[in-house]
Amino acid sequence: MELIILRFAEFELDIQQRRLLKDGALIRLGSRAFDLLTALVLRANQVIAKEDLIREVWPNTTVSEGALRVHMASLRKALGLGSPCPFLRHVANQGYIFEVNVEERGVDPKNPRRADLAGLPAFAMNVIGRRGFVESCLAVLDKGVLTIVGPGGIGKTTVASLIVQEAAGDFEKIVFVDLGALAGEGRIALSLASQFGLTSYGDSPLPGIIKAIGGQRVLLFFDNCEHLVDEAANVIEELTRRVPKAQIIATSREPLRIQSETVRRLGPLEMPSEIEAEAFLTKFPAVELFLERASLSMGDSWTNSPGDLSNIATIVRKLDGIPLAIELAAARIVDLGISALLQSLDSPLTVLRRGRRTAPPRQQTLRATLDWSYSYLSEDEKQLLMLLSSFARAFSYNAATAISRDFLGPEAFDDALTGLLAKSLISQREAGGQLKLLETTKEYAGVKLNETTYAEDVRGTHARFVLGQLPATEQDWDKQTTHEWLATHGSLIDDLRAGLKWADSAAEHQLFVDLASNSDLLWTQLGLMGEQFLVVQQAIEKLAKIGQDPVAEAKLRTAYGAISYNLHSVQGDDDSIQQFELAAKAAELVGEPAQAVRAYSGICAILIVQGRYEAADKLTWKVDKELGLPARSTIVRIAAHNSHYMGRNDDAVRFALEAIDANGALRKGTRTSGVHFSQRHLALMVMAKTAWIMGSTDRALAILDELLGEAAEINHGVSSCLVLSVGAVPMYHCMGHTNLSRKYLDRLQHVSETNSLFRWKEWAESYELLGFGRSPTKDADDVIRDLLKGAHGPRLENTVVVAGGRAPQQLLDLAISGEAGWCKAELFRLKGELSARSGGDGRNWIKRGLELAYQQKALLWQLRCATSLVELETGPERGEARRTLEQILAAFPQAPPALEYTAAAQVLAA
Repeated sequence: MELIILRFAEFELDIQQRRLLKDGALIRLGSRAFDLLTALVLRANQVIAKEDLIREVWPNTTVSEGALRVHMASLRKALGLGSPCPFLRHVANQGYIFEVNVEERGVDPKNPRRADLAGLPAFAMNVIGRRGFVESCLAVLDKGVLTIVGPGGIGKTTVASLIVQEAAGDFEKIVFVDLGALAGEGRIALSLASQFGLTSYGDSPLPGIIKAIGGQRVLLFFDNCEHLVDEAANVIEELTRRVPKAQIIATSREPLRIQSETVRRLGPLEMPSEIEAEAFLTKFPAVELFLERASLSMGDSWTNSPGDLSNIATIVRKLDGIPLAIELAAARIVDLGISALLQSLDSPLTVLRRGRRTAPPRQQTLRATLDWSYSYLSEDEKQLLMLLSSFARAFSYNAATAISRDFLGPEAFDDALTGLLAKSLISQREAGGQLKLLETTKEYAGVKLNETTYAEDVRGTHARFVLGQLPATEQDWDKQTTHEWLATHGSLIDDLRAGLKWADSAAEHQLFVDLASNSDLLWTQLGLMGEQFLVVQQAIEKLAKIGQDPVAEAKLRTAYGAISYNLHSVQGDDDSIQQFELAAKAAELVGEPAQAVRAYSGICAILIVQGRYEAADKLTWKVDKELGLPARSTIVRIAAHNSHYMGRNDDAVRFALEAIDANGALRKGTRTSGVHFSQRHLALMVMAKTAWIMGSTDRALAILDELLGEAAEINHGVSSCLVLSVGAVPMYHCMGHTNLSRKYLDRLQHVSETNSLFRWKEWAESYELLGFGRSPTKDADDVIRDLLKGAHGPRLENTVVVAGGRAPQQLLDLAISGEAGWCKAELFRLKGELSARSGGDGRNWIKRGLELAYQQKALLWQLRCATSLVELETGPERGEARRTLEQILAAFPQAPPALEYTAAAQVLAA
């Protein structure tokens, strides 16, 4: 009788098979923790010195006492007995003692308890992130042949070994055959025969194997079938037909495609998304594996620094969640550190070159793993793999067809693509059927492509393919939701970058210009204006090298002007105007009215933000006269904007309605705006604000609610900032809905900062300090200086209106001196109240405001001015002021605004 089992409490320790069971359930332990437990159990009830434990568990390695403490804590946790553990105790100044009664059990060789597992591949007992997959495989193990399929390095052998370990109790014999170690065909059955102690002299050893199995409960484990897949399929199918009771597990990079086969595809470890909060990153198996392997590499000398977890999350994403790649990466932090490792992963095959010496040669490095896969591809499969490496990220079937059209015929392409999918070298996403090479595979195939004579032709084909995809980004923009649009076109940005890079290096100047001039929407919607700016500047420089191209020039200069407007604020205005003027001139030269009006729209936007409303209006109608009907939908949108700021409320509503009607079902409508405002958003914002000023508060709130809902759904950075800064924040604040105003101010800060929209960030800072009385980044003097430097314009005017009586006099006077027609009556009122507080009369200022408000039909400003006048008037004039206020209250088409009504009621009651 041979001792193999040790029992204590509810645990059973199998030292030979390196298994720990608790009430029959497998407990996963790391290799060191298992060795530590074995040393303690074998010397139970004895105090073992720390030095002795370290020598037993780390016989060939020098480690600190801290490492022992770490693994002791890991052992306590794995045993699940709480802390302190009831039978694992630290003895001060001596060591550790395992205080528990241990029962020795043997196994009768004639009636084995479980099959011998000694021949299985070694693996860490703590297999991370695969529990669900293992359980799904165990559930179908009795259905015939279970084939675990996946790319190299994904962990097929490890998972299959764990499945075998957990199923071992159901079998009398387990046989492991590593096909990866077989040099050629015709050896699978021979290798299997040797596992049964058979010597075969005939043509086939299968009859002898079948007889040797007999009626035994046998589990056959065929590992790495991919390079002998046809022979493996034949042998396994014959066994399933002749020995129905035998259970078979196979691992392969492609299915065997035989009867009774159940295929389970092993995917990457679960990874955190880019937006996952840092506090939850360690819950993802890919991060957990990295941390465990890093701890083993570094011992207790490594601790996470701030930001390390986020970098680790990025690392595992770049490695596509492949366990082998993650393990290799974690081993490199010893000499690179986290930050340098992350930066170096643009070339993962170079960095991840050292693996376990005990691993099979094909698994010691990523390159070896990929060499193994590549060597068994057909020539067409090899060529297609190289061609597909030109894609930066995911690609469609049509894209793959387009890139390979000049190199493979249709039938050869389909066969090669099917082969690469079957061999797990291409993965397929369920959503939309997108195809993708793993990052490591892509780099490997790219290296192979560079060794060919046609690499430059392929990259040129790819760049021109990208150019052909860009028109669809604009065509779909107004047809799809933003989420759908991003899912369809968002990944094209990386291919665009690759195409631009190649065109630049190959001196394909025209192609570079075409890519840059047709990709404006892609850059802006992805929030990449800063990067786009550098590309546009390069493209404009290349215009001189390709000769005249007015269409491209108009697009590039319009993009330049829009970027400068949004990113550079006041400092970029002159540069933006110059670029817009050149763009308009180029567009008119080739008869492109839509492109010309877009450029003029940009100029008008800058004139508006500078407070030059009359100049903007004059230019608007000049363009209308010159360009006519093709420009009308944009003209009326600009006219609505101009009319609002000039205080022409009736015109503002009329033009806004016409603009919405002219754009039909287009809810986004940013393509005809030089600075990327949504046509509909701008028109609705004008309507909401004008309705509020004219006394239709309920209608204003209804329009604003509709506008905010659309803006959130469309999620366009520039348009969102416009809606929030000019509409939601000032309107809700002035209506007394401070919680909503605060909410949307926070949103404005977030959108402007994350998209680097500096002009709109300044709006948020002004509101934060002057509207809410605080600012996390600037003091009052800084904000006031910024506003004074920016001179007149909507930002100054809206800030003063929001600040109300808190507005500094110098800002109030500056706003009054400008063309602020929309709020001039309110500015006069504020000036009058300020004058009265300083001991002056003030009534004349308020009367001027009231008179102007009558002219503009601005009931809101009428109500405010009349209320202030009642407070300041005395004698008979006060009675007249009261009657005026009562008449204004009666004129409201709906209930007057709550804040203003309360103030009016109070002065009337007084």
